[in-house]
Amino acid sequence: MNEIGIAGWAFNRSIRQEKSMTLLDLPRVCKELGADTIELVSTFFESQSAPYLNQVREAIEAQGQRVVNIAVDTGNIANADEKARRTDLETIKQWFHVAKAVGAEAIRVNSGAASPDDREAIARITEGYRELTKDAEREGVRILIENHGGASADPKNIAAFLDGVGSPWFLACPDTSNFPGDTWEEGMLVMAPRAYSCHIK
Repeated sequence: MNEIGIAGWAFNRSIRQEKSMTLLDLPRVCKELGADTIELVSTFFESQSAPYLNQVREAIEAQGQRVVNIAVDTGNIANADEKARRTDLETIKQWFHVAKAVGAEAIRVNSGAASPDDREAIARITEGYRELTKDAEREGVRILIENHGGASADPKNIAAFLDGVGSPWFLACPDTSNFPGDTWEEGMLVMAPRAYSCHIK
């Protein structure tokens, strides 16, 4: 299914800085702009309480929209501190439940703060995605990787993560403006064939 939607991050200034709208307004605003497909952002959620998530779901359903993804901007699965990394992984896992509650099909999880050539970090990240993908399959919510800096700045690492996990529940979300230097073509060749969604700028 090919659809053009709106990524919630387009309203970051309005929601997080100016406070002129909230996540509950987002579905209506996107519908008024002609979008039936939307992507939410974790930092837009005021809480993970059941009453609030019901409000979010109802706002989405009222507009008849499809939520393709929640961009999860928390956690560092590259962290060398195993205890801190464990906390981050468990925090990320809560977003599978949030996604199910509001009807989102996937969550995007970043590779974390690590140098693209840090091989030990690459191994930790791969293991982190492997663990999260088990939850993704169990919960029926896909997990996506985006070229979003850190280790994921190198297309070869993205290929290593996807190949290392090797699951249809772990897919890509390429951002057409995030490939550094002259790596755009290489990055798209890696990510496009396994893309579930795409950020086009």
